[in-house]
Amino acid sequence: MQTPEASWHDQLETIGADLFLRYRKRLHEPGILWTMRAEHPGLSLPDLWFRLRAGRQLLAERNDFRALEAVRSGEWQRLLQQRRARRADDRRGDGTSRVLVRLGEVLAVVFGLLTLTAWLPLDSGPWGIVGPAAIVYLLWRRRRSWVDHLRRRPVQPPAWPDPVQ
Repeated sequence: MQTPEASWHDQLETIGADLFLRYRKRLHEPGILWTMRAEHPGLSLPDLWFRLRAGRQLLAERNDFRALEAVRSGEWQRLLQQRRARRADDRRGDGTSRVLVRLGEVLAVVFGLLTLTAWLPLDSGPWGIVGPAAIVYLLWRRRRSWVDHLRRRPVQPPAWPDPVQ
């Protein structure tokens, strides 16, 4: 069971502070979903519906003024950063998840290897196993390097020297 504090934090995080500030007084109007759709074409209809539902729930629980105060005072940004950092730490520190991911990768490689070897004739000899194994290994290694590249933090550019000195 969530605390009321966590509940309105989750709802405000779902709707987004900018949408909440903009549509707070009109969330219960009948055509607000289509208005939001016209003004935010980059968001999908289910995404907007989900955000609208969270905003209406925030209003129904009468937490809208608490959320509004947190957004306007700047406290919301600090809370949001803390919550996201906590979730990121939970994701990184979970050893069971990492083991399950590794197991899934191994099973995917084995399945790919078996699929490739099933296509080869029976008299292909040792190359029937080594060739597909090399292909699967190279593809898997390339995928791993691509994922590691995506996970790397961007390098900060060097600070320019002060021209006044």
